[in-house]
Amino acid sequence: MFLSEFVRATVLVSLLPDLVTVEFGLPLSIAAFAISAHYLMDTLGRSPSGWLVDRFGARAVTGMGAALSLLALFMVSRAGPTAPLWLFLAVYGVGTSPLWPSVITTATRGREERRGSVIGGVFAIWIIAIGVGPVLMNFLLPAHLKTGLMIVLAVQALAFLMALLLPARAAHAGVPLPSWKLWRRVGKVSVLFPGMFAQSMTVGVLLPVINLFLHNVLGLIGFRYGELLAVGGGLAVVLMVPLGRIADKSGVRRPLVAGFAMAAIGLVLLGETRQFWPAALLAALMGIGFALILPAWNTLLASTVHPSAEAALWGVFMTVEGLGLTVGPVLGAAAWGILKPEGPFLLAAVILAAMAVFYALYPLERLRMVEDL
Repeated sequence: MFLSEFVRATVLVSLLPDLVTVEFGLPLSIAAFAISAHYLMDTLGRSPSGWLVDRFGARAVTGMGAALSLLALFMVSRAGPTAPLWLFLAVYGVGTSPLWPSVITTATRGREERRGSVIGGVFAIWIIAIGVGPVLMNFLLPAHLKTGLMIVLAVQALAFLMALLLPARAAHAGVPLPSWKLWRRVGKVSVLFPGMFAQSMTVGVLLPVINLFLHNVLGLIGFRYGELLAVGGGLAVVLMVPLGRIADKSGVRRPLVAGFAMAAIGLVLLGETRQFWPAALLAALMGIGFALILPAWNTLLASTVHPSAEAALWGVFMTVEGLGLTVGPVLGAAAWGILKPEGPFLLAAVILAAMAVFYALYPLERLRMVEDL
């Protein structure tokens, strides 16, 4: 997971926007469309990928996905200005679709009592990966764009080899759940789908613009760029596991409400700031917020799944989340064009604030049941 998400963050946040706007001289909307194509196919593939993982194990499904990702990234590295980048990124999305259903199922199966802490650890690794990639590429771009593409190809090849070490079949897997019971459970938790969509959409809104904002608005390059990302991401990593225990001990409502509120406030103010140190303080605030949100949210989802259909249910949840990531980049690029640079941050903040209100009011306890299947 670390290697695959390192590659994905490097490509989508750093390499692709620079490849399109600097190397090819094309508008940002081309990159945003390609990113959306990636997340659309990643999204559509997650539910069937989860179903396949339940039946054939993580090794075969994730290994095939990693190989397909490597092929797609090779095509990107050979692309010219007229190449169909959207198609290459769509194939890349198919390849990445088994990753998260495999990882979450393997990590949480058989660990019902400590799911918040375990999921916190998984997301801490993820945050390190998505932070390290863009920071390292910042020292190579734009003069060494092709070198950056060669680096991600090498890392993706290593990810493929590591996928072959995954369990062939999970030790705690149960008898596959009948389809009608699976979809009955999906219906019972569908009240969370709008929230899943909206939360992930905020990430998608910021994907195509965050590099432009840090470079062109705040004027951050080199170590300053890395320091800002390290403040928010570093705090999230350090606090992810201890704050994940809050969800284990006292429930998910408080960390969800507090986390979404902190992230919303941080985004509104970040869009308005033009200096490094205020931006660093806001990054710290958002880092704490996401360290509260991610373990609590995924603990809530984990409590709704049946042991015999974990990967399939995670695939459904991640499909809904992925739809938000698909729509987000297009909205983010549009908001940047209309209200830049504050627009994408304001849009994302409004969505997160609405989520804080929803989780403060909705009776989440109704969802924490698997026995009725």
